[in-house]
Amino acid sequence: MTETPTPTVPSDPPPLTDGGQAQLDWLRWMREHEPVYRDRHGVYHVFRYDDVRRVASDPQTFSSELNRDALGAENITRGNPAWTDPPEHRRLRNLVGQAFTLTNVREYEQRTYRMGAELLDALDGRDSFDLVETFVWPLPAMLIAELLGVPVSDRELFLSYADKLASLQVGDDPTDDEEGYGSMMSRVTDEVRGYLLDQYRDRVTTPKDDLISKLAAAEDDGSRLDEDEVVNICLALLFVGHFSTNGLIANMLLCLDEHPEVAARLRKDRTLIGKAVEEVLRYRPSGTRFMRVARVDAEVAGTPIPAGSLVMLWFSSANRDERKFTRPDEFDIDRFPNGHVSFGHGIHFCVGAALSRMEAAVAANLLFDRFDDIRIDRRDPLPFYEQGMWAPRRLPVVVRRRS
Repeated sequence: MTETPTPTVPSDPPPLTDGGQAQLDWLRWMREHEPVYRDRHGVYHVFRYDDVRRVASDPQTFSSELNRDALGAENITRGNPAWTDPPEHRRLRNLVGQAFTLTNVREYEQRTYRMGAELLDALDGRDSFDLVETFVWPLPAMLIAELLGVPVSDRELFLSYADKLASLQVGDDPTDDEEGYGSMMSRVTDEVRGYLLDQYRDRVTTPKDDLISKLAAAEDDGSRLDEDEVVNICLALLFVGHFSTNGLIANMLLCLDEHPEVAARLRKDRTLIGKAVEEVLRYRPSGTRFMRVARVDAEVAGTPIPAGSLVMLWFSSANRDERKFTRPDEFDIDRFPNGHVSFGHGIHFCVGAALSRMEAAVAANLLFDRFDDIRIDRRDPLPFYEQGMWAPRRLPVVVRRRS
């Protein structure tokens, strides 16, 4: 195991370009020595499991409404339950939840199997390829496009929007007007927002059997979503939903390549796939952190946090906290209970969690059905995203097809 670094002064988190080991070492040191840390931009970082859960479950003290005043993100967060506090959160959650029932997810599962099989059919005759480019990346985006009812003729355009969002690189300072999250997202998403708005207006006049129509028609105690809210929910599904699922599937394949004995168990007993997905979520969460803003003067682990301060919750650190998990740096699909926080905690628990879990399980089943063996080609270092998403950009593989 890599030795834990002992810096005399905490610095910015290392990038994820080495696969995450340097950042994991830094997080371990911070949990031990600086469980709540104020960085050079005035952002407070929270690292321990219990503290992360406490902040995530206290919207009265730590707000999710990172609006224009905090991040310049009001135009892209309005209508998204993940960025909204009670009582408005309850209204949005109830309305959005109508489109993500277990019945709907089961229906979406069959579509995922069909589209995933089509992607793998296109690889017939090849025994080496980039699995991210050919399967992991397009599968969630294709499902989202189909769920939203994007016309087949526009699928490539829709996928290009996902590519543009993937290129987003936010600066180190989340409060920066030019490089902060909200400003960068606004610039990148203007085009796709216009496209989604046209789709919404079409569904209002001509409803279809798709997610946009369901969101437009959703009603709870006389309340309905307006056009900006529907567009932002769809945008969140494309951005957060696609990247989190893409990262989950890629990280699952990475974990199984590093632990072939686990892959062998899953091939023999597919009922274990769900447990494996949960451990991947804990061990290598594609989303490493999430933000809150202090409504009032507060305190976390003895550290005062002034009202108006941004608070960064490190889910990847909480998931490796030695105070919560036995042998946290081991990949163990038999871990029970597995109380990871990769989908959040409390009222802001991810509304699309069931959909993401389903897609990862379907991906595993499809790949096991198609190939007897999948090995990552490690002759060159794997490229990883630098920040934001903890996942490989490419997964060159060599496969052996089932006879």
